[in-house]
Amino acid sequence: MQIKPGHRFKSFVILCLLLCLVPSTFANLEVRGVSYSPLKKIASKLNLKLRFQKPHEEALLAGPNIEMRFTKNKRNVLINNISVWLGHPILFHSNDLYVAQTDYSEIITPIINPCSFPTNSNFYHIVLDPGHGGKDEGAHNPQFRLKEKDLTLDVCIRLMQELERMGYKVTLTRPNDQFIALKDRSEFANQKKADLFISIHFNSVECGKNVQGIETFLLPLHKDPSTAENKVSHEDKIHFPGNQYDCWNAMIGYNIQSHLVNDLQSTDRGLKRGRLAVLKNINCPGVLVEVGFLSNNDECEKFRLPFYRQKIAQSIANAIASYHRALKIQPG
Repeated sequence: MQIKPGHRFKSFVILCLLLCLVPSTFANLEVRGVSYSPLKKIASKLNLKLRFQKPHEEALLAGPNIEMRFTKNKRNVLINNISVWLGHPILFHSNDLYVAQTDYSEIITPIINPCSFPTNSNFYHIVLDPGHGGKDEGAHNPQFRLKEKDLTLDVCIRLMQELERMGYKVTLTRPNDQFIALKDRSEFANQKKADLFISIHFNSVECGKNVQGIETFLLPLHKDPSTAENKVSHEDKIHFPGNQYDCWNAMIGYNIQSHLVNDLQSTDRGLKRGRLAVLKNINCPGVLVEVGFLSNNDECEKFRLPFYRQKIAQSIANAIASYHRALKIQPG
């Protein structure tokens, strides 16, 4: 089921009416110190229909304007066809699939039920971070004469203009072509007391020139591995300042990823997790967005068009507005 961007807010309202009194703990299985919740119990609590697409393998939770697909042993769930990466794989036990409780309460629930979290009536100041700059050119495509540092600044300026028209205060970590260390970007956002931090990047791979699509990165939950890792590292055990905003990171990250994929009709590479330098120490919700691949010539054909870069900016601006509306929803 493909959910159009304009329908997302309706789904938030409907789910809020259903879920605001739902308790957050359903765990009745523990594996290696991790508590898990069964889908059958989650479906009952959320008033969603549960259907097993493949016995013991794949299940679907569905309701008004919401569809979630879970697959055994996978670390991601599809929410309205957007891949959302989790900290732990889906387990099969006693004829049911199980989801780690932290994944359910701090990743899935904020996306489908934002009314269960405190509102932020002071949401106003957004810091935009154009990736790279100065001596750090980032990725590049010589054939199209495109440099990541130029594209990120162009998109951020366009996004700033869109957001200012909506009434937000916007500050750029770099308003021109200058080098800024990674740690200084998050420190800048903290000094400005930002309500939201968004870092814009363009991707690239050395092998696989056909790789394309959009991915958005969040800080992993405390003690969870990054998407690219399967084991918990020493750094994963550190509770970073950015982890205070795990639930809101999930909200804004999903909104941005979903809007971009649908608005640009691009490939969904998922809402992922990574302990990135610009996200670890911020004192507000924050995400890093990889808008596409400079190593892909088909995508570069689009990136060089001002119209397409404007479309990227407009899509992210609409996602932020959707996130802000979700923050205002009151329980009951």
